[in-house]
Amino acid sequence: MNNLAVIIPYHSTPAELESSLLSLLENRPENCEICVVLNQPYENIYELSDDEVHFLNAPKEMSAENNAILACMRLGLAACDSTYVYMMPAGVQFQSEWLGALEFLDQNEELKAFFLDADLTQGGFFRKAFLESFLQSSEISDLIADTDTECFTNLVTLMQDAELPCGLLEIEITDENTEDEPELENPSLERETEPETEIPLKPELPQKPFVRSKTGLWTHFCELIRRFFKSRKR
Repeated sequence: MNNLAVIIPYHSTPAELESSLLSLLENRPENCEICVVLNQPYENIYELSDDEVHFLNAPKEMSAENNAILACMRLGLAACDSTYVYMMPAGVQFQSEWLGALEFLDQNEELKAFFLDADLTQGGFFRKAFLESFLQSSEISDLIADTDTECFTNLVTLMQDAELPCGLLEIEITDENTEDEPELENPSLERETEPETEIPLKPELPQKPFVRSKTGLWTHFCELIRRFFKSRKR
């Protein structure tokens, strides 16, 4: 059994999928399998072997269903043999630092999942046995979504309602090559800025620290919480 399986439901563009696969293959951890569930045709132009990436073809009729994303997740879970899974949306750049999240899952048995950003755009790590059981016991109508992010949001909401604890990670990325921009001497020459867009606010996270990250691993680690955000209809 592998320790980790990375599952990518493919329903986007070849460029996004290949970008994610490249970052994964460059940072691939030990005892890790990569599974891409193809919900649409894809030409393996780089001739990746099955040992590198396992391409799994979803049934053609599945692409027409409104629960295609959820179905792809389930197919990937059934095809993988691992302790943990990382559900990774196509287009995300995998970072080896994220593997530290598995340490927290190992150390905290009550922790069921670990998400990589509050907006759920980068996916997250799950205990495989938990995710399989939870998806089977949940109502499909509650998880139907048009995008990976919406599917994760619905999933988190169901977990929150069931009071199942999740972890949330924030990584502060500093570009040492970036210099501070000089202030403009003439205020009238201020750069044009795009109009501000109103962003729906999420409920404030409760300030209850649970465990800290190791020094140098991440700049910030958001605490383990039982109820950390609700999905909002936009």
